[in-house]
Order: sequence, then structure tokens, then C-alpha cells
Amino acid sequence: MTLALELRCALAEDLSTEVWTGSWALGRKDRRYAAFIAYVLDVLANHDWAVGIAAAGLGVSTGKLIRVLAQDPQTWNVVNQARKKIDLVNLRRP
Repeated sequence: MTLALELRCALAEDLSTEVWTGSWALGRKDRRYAAFIAYVLDVLANHDWAVGIAAAGLGVSTGKLIRVLAQDPQTWNVVNQARKKIDLVNLRRP
């Protein structure tokens, strides 16, 4: 999970869609969870941590994306620290 939180991968610029094809109902104990969070964070980073734009690219509502991020304190902190570095306000917990 540490790699998922710390390592960002650039997404291909020619992606027509960034929709996650797996389930959005993953718990932290699910073996796919780290890959899911890494993908979501990569999409957020690709959109300069703008949650609304990233959510649209992922095919979910902004509220859904924020709820998913808020489920894990480490993920929540990573997002808010990245947003702070580029002078965006912290997200509020749902």
C-alpha cells in the first residue's frame, strides 16, 4: 500500500476514458485495493488534484470520489498534502 500512496505514474495523454473497470466497493483488506487507490491517485495527479475533474474522468460523482478517498486516512492525507503543495484548499471529510 505504501507504493500505491507514494509512487505516481503518468497516464497516457491519448486516453479517451479513464474509467476504472473494477468495483468501487473495495475494502482495505481486498487484494485489489492498493492498485485501485494507486489508479485513483494517478488520475487525480494527472488532473492536478482537481477532484471534480478527476471524478468526471473516472465516471463517478465528485461526492463518490471524496467518500472513497475519505475511507482511508492515509489516502486522505496524501491527497490533501498534494493539494496543499499547489495551493489548493484541503478537502473536507464527508
